[in-house]
Amino acid sequence: MNIHFGNYLPLGALSVKLNSDMPSSGHKFVNILKTSLDMEVNALQERVTEQEEFNSKGSKRSVQRLQDDIRELEVKVEEKRKENDDTSKNVKKLERKYKEAVMVLEEDRKFLARQQEEYECNQIKARKMKVELEEIEAQYMQFSSKARKLAQDLQDVEEKVEHAETTLNVIWGK
Repeated sequence: MNIHFGNYLPLGALSVKLNSDMPSSGHKFVNILKTSLDMEVNALQERVTEQEEFNSKGSKRSVQRLQDDIRELEVKVEEKRKENDDTSKNVKKLERKYKEAVMVLEEDRKFLARQQEEYECNQIKARKMKVELEEIEAQYMQFSSKARKLAQDLQDVEEKVEHAETTLNVIWGK
């Protein structure tokens, strides 16, 4: 595997080129260059490791943030579920109350219908009684009129009897 550093030649090609181009005095130069390049490679590897660690920590932080967000969302979902449960219970209670109210209303309507029938029946009875009362009043007026006439006739007869007794007493006794 060849490692590339920007515009640099691959290390293997560089060492082949240097070995072929330079004599033994250049061998020292190559060793210095190799050492320098090895140090640069080590530095770059450290930077890569640091970057990987930073990315790892960053992703850990991101994962932690996402997990915190998930927990918050789970809490909110649980709260909403509880609210929905409470709302559902309240709806069921209201439905029961509504059904009870409808039943009471139906019973009241039936009771009102019976009361209306009784009222109408009583109205008919009251009219009949009123007619009977009027008839009784008419009869009372007739009887009262006859009674007054009879009372008047009786008074007239009593006066005649008294007058006749007085006349008889005058004739007999005096």
